[in-house]
Amino acid sequence: MPPHKRVASSGGENQPVGKAARHHHGHDAALASSQPSAVHRPLLSSTSPRYAPASSVGSLSQQASGAMSREDPDDLGGDADTPETPSLEFYGTMDNKIVGVRYYDGIVTPGESILCCREPSNAYDRNAVRVDNIMGSQVGHLPRNLVEKLAPYLDRGEIVLDGVLNGHKGPFDCPIRLYFYGTNQPQARLRLEARLKADKLLKATELKSTRREAEMQRAITRDLASSTPALGLGTSEYTQSQPGILEDSEIADFRADPSALDVLNMDEATLSAMPQAEQPDAIKSNLLLHQLQGLAWMEAKEKPQLPTPGSSDVVQLWKRVAGGNFQNLASGHVTNRRPRLLSGGILTDEMGLGKTLQIISLIMKDGFENGPTLIVAPTGVLSNWEQQFAEHVHADRVPRVLRCHGSPKYHQLKKSDILQYNVIITSYGVLASQFKSANWTALFGVNWHRVVLDEGHVVRNPNTKNAQAVCKLQADSRWILSGTPFVNNATDFWSALLFLRITGGIQEKSIFNTRIARPLEGIVKDKNNTVKIRGEAQALFQALVQDLCLRRKKDMAFINLRMSEKTEYVHRVRFTKLEQLRYEKML
Repeated sequence: MPPHKRVASSGGENQPVGKAARHHHGHDAALASSQPSAVHRPLLSSTSPRYAPASSVGSLSQQASGAMSREDPDDLGGDADTPETPSLEFYGTMDNKIVGVRYYDGIVTPGESILCCREPSNAYDRNAVRVDNIMGSQVGHLPRNLVEKLAPYLDRGEIVLDGVLNGHKGPFDCPIRLYFYGTNQPQARLRLEARLKADKLLKATELKSTRREAEMQRAITRDLASSTPALGLGTSEYTQSQPGILEDSEIADFRADPSALDVLNMDEATLSAMPQAEQPDAIKSNLLLHQLQGLAWMEAKEKPQLPTPGSSDVVQLWKRVAGGNFQNLASGHVTNRRPRLLSGGILTDEMGLGKTLQIISLIMKDGFENGPTLIVAPTGVLSNWEQQFAEHVHADRVPRVLRCHGSPKYHQLKKSDILQYNVIITSYGVLASQFKSANWTALFGVNWHRVVLDEGHVVRNPNTKNAQAVCKLQADSRWILSGTPFVNNATDFWSALLFLRITGGIQEKSIFNTRIARPLEGIVKDKNNTVKIRGEAQALFQALVQDLCLRRKKDMAFINLRMSEKTEYVHRVRFTKLEQLRYEKML
């Protein structure tokens, strides 16, 4: 008979978990992995301090990582007014161990990112910090004598704690390297450093070194900001006739600088050679070449395939390794079970290329045997979706469409009512206002075949009610449509990954920050390997974006919209003195 699960104490006897403790950890038993795991060194990972993985401990950690407490997985606090995530700096590392591993069956391998989760309600140690692998299975706890010092910092939100395994799991413990992050405010950092040194958590020499590197990085950032050219207008009074304005105008290319979307841009030759889908029978509008290619791409992304044995392919950062196992390149996690791949992606074609028609074609070609599709859109375009179905679908094939917005009667809808329709169209506002309502759960009670977010860039901030609501929806496939730059920075993309439900560990904000966001922002712990670390982060980010996103632009040679050429002009107009004064008051 297997032993009872125990809550590990440090270096002493481990006590059995009683009823109260089992109540808190019950979901972990369900998540625990029982499969064997071969040990493989991560392909883009290392046990050196080049990167650190994950944690959700401490209030500042929860803000910085976006992770929810393991004890309250349904807590999705925050709204549109949530302040910016605080900026953090790297402070230093500590080598320690995970204890009590014999009582838990979480599988881990050297170099793997792990999650450190504060357990203030632990019945046997109120300072407890549990350690999980990225699949949520418990590995053990940090030692009692360590968390006695750490817990106050974590509870006050003064540090963020990340961790990576730097050795093999033994019968009783497992070596771990902990990474400390804290405030980037200079004076506050000095005060925090003094206490960390006094508690012997970090060494003075390392704190001095990391502080110097952080100061250099801040100086570089300030220099870059101050070197940005400022655009101004003349103050002299000047009047110019319309013919004069036209004469002095310049032809403008508003698409000449796509730097914000460089990572999205596949080469044009690759895009033009993409396979095409067949024209869907239900669609009466003839799809253009790029729209047929987009349809084929979406069909493939709804049914993704893991790499085949012997293949070097990487799919959603999962790669085949020896022994028939799968390894995630971001977290380093190795498993012999087939990982779950997300179904869906992000269609971010430039405005005017027919994203709506492409998604309607996907909906109609796939049919409704597997359930209805939910479309979430800004209020102003809800009626447009209804019109687009009527315009592009043969009259005898038009689906049953319900628009849930405006009327109070929609608050009384039941799941059975929803299932009478093929397509439900609702707004972000309705969804956000109702997703926690005890009296109206129809939209959240349906297991949708597909959820589509129109103008999906509005959920870039994961702390808003809109983002939290859409992430609560249950669906087989998930899509984001956006004609505006969705990926302005790496952090924006993490919110999309949450909605799409990617697996492997990168969905944990702390791992995403460590492996991608922080290195791309210049927060690198090993200054001797800065280029390599940032290169790995860029490679991971680009692999994710190009795997999950499709973007075409109107000026690509193979895009033929069959429209007359458009010329855009910039007209430069000088302010009068009065206009200048009013303008300056508005700045």
